[in-house]
Amino acid sequence: MKLQILTLASLLLIGCGGDSSSNNNPNTNNDSSGIKKYNVSVTPSSSSSAICHSASGNMVINGSSVSGTVKRSGSNTIYAISGTYIAETGAIEGGFAVSGQSVAEYSGSISGSNGSGSWSDDYGCNGSWTVTQST
Repeated sequence: MKLQILTLASLLLIGCGGDSSSNNNPNTNNDSSGIKKYNVSVTPSSSSSAICHSASGNMVINGSSVSGTVKRSGSNTIYAISGTYIAETGAIEGGFAVSGQSVAEYSGSISGSNGSGSWSDDYGCNGSWTVTQST
């Protein structure tokens, strides 16, 4: 009888522990595949020069890896997005590249289904970016 009670208690304790690989952090906003998709908007600051342009596109976060593309408005220029996402804090940082050449850096944070931050490029432009999780 003691063995049965001890076994039952052990099973209950194991069942209450949960899966150690699960992440209950509200910043992760994971779907069942762990991949998060966002719509991106990049805007130059009002003090930026006339050579600075806005851009829009898509971003994907898969674990800690960030990828995606944005297209500069009024142009066919496509910027590749790369970077790192830290789910525990929501921090995100990385860069934009054209034809494999890094041209800008960004940083910020994502919480829930929205995020924002700042960026600056090699041409003296800077501004803000926002993301909204796509469905």
